[in-house]
Amino acid sequence: MKKTIFLVIAVLVFSFSLSQNLNAQCDPPWEVYSINGNWKGCDYTIYYCVLTDASGITHSKVAKIKADIFCAEDILNDQDFWASLSDIVLYHMLDNAEFSPCPLNSYNLVISRAECWKVHNKPHDTICEFLTCGEIGECIKGYKVCTDYLQIPPQNIWELVFTQATTSEMCSETWPDFSQYDWTQEWETFCFIISCD
Repeated sequence: MKKTIFLVIAVLVFSFSLSQNLNAQCDPPWEVYSINGNWKGCDYTIYYCVLTDASGITHSKVAKIKADIFCAEDILNDQDFWASLSDIVLYHMLDNAEFSPCPLNSYNLVISRAECWKVHNKPHDTICEFLTCGEIGECIKGYKVCTDYLQIPPQNIWELVFTQATTSEMCSETWPDFSQYDWTQEWETFCFIISCD
């Protein structure tokens, strides 16, 4: 009986660990967070990873996006969505954390997303995943974020300090021709650039 209970617990822990890794693409010591939202009528989940380095700068990177399969292509083709990704993550962090007291002299938060992505269609789960193809090119924004404790309740205040884009020639500038894909089947595209602009 004890062996059975141990085996069940071991399987559950392994399954939870595996699902965390599959859902997040964040290696320890990065922590995983998710945002459920709706973009122009399309439900999505953004997974992002967070790590604070020894100098006190918090790094946040978008790891993966899931979208409803019936409207995923609309999000994929909407440059406004991709341009807003850093803001979506920033507002989520502002709503769920307190920061160093104001004022700040330098940036303390860096939010990034990959420039190189691939699409994994999963019709059995009715979702489509946008997966990063590594950090071979990034869209980066640096912020000053602090908590004003003089306000009641305390308010988080932010200021954009810099934007930066790093590119790589290792990712295709040509997008897949999605009209050639059967959205009722599972498939994965090659890696292609979704620009920072």
